[in-house]
Amino acid sequence: MLKFEKAGDFKDVIYERSGYVARITLNKPELLNTGVKDLDKAADLVAEDDDIKVLILKGAGRAFAAGAP
Repeated sequence: MLKFEKAGDFKDVIYERSGYVARITLNKPELLNTGVKDLDKAADLVAEDDDIKVLILKGAGRAFAAGAP
């Protein structure tokens, strides 16, 4: 089982990693994860890290993402 540790400090997303796996969680469940502003910054961290081989992208709450506001 992977143990994820927080790897970034963003307002609307949670970025965590465990070894070669990164996980980005859209974290605005009250708005069904719309209007997430930090996703591109978290994705840039993944793209710049050659050790990351797997990215898990998920949404907090009952919806992955309802779209743009």
